[in-house]
Amino acid sequence: MSVTVDPALLEAVDLYVQRHEQLDRSKVMDAALTQWYSARQDEAMADQFAEPPKESTGEAASWRRTRRAAVARRLNRKPG
Repeated sequence: MSVTVDPALLEAVDLYVQRHEQLDRSKVMDAALTQWYSARQDEAMADQFAEPPKESTGEAASWRRTRRAAVARRLNRKPG
């Protein structure tokens, strides 16, 4: 795999690697991508649990009537 990295950013990575002998560029990039991916997962979960968009008043009322009629049929009652 090959990627193009901003020269200033690459220099910062290289300086960091020089000060941390147990690391190399690949490990730093792997850690950075792992954090990036984790942030995307957090965003996806936040979107998933966010409040759903508001239905229009007419559409909401129509769905309420449909649900009530379905319940009434199931309970063998007249819709009310």
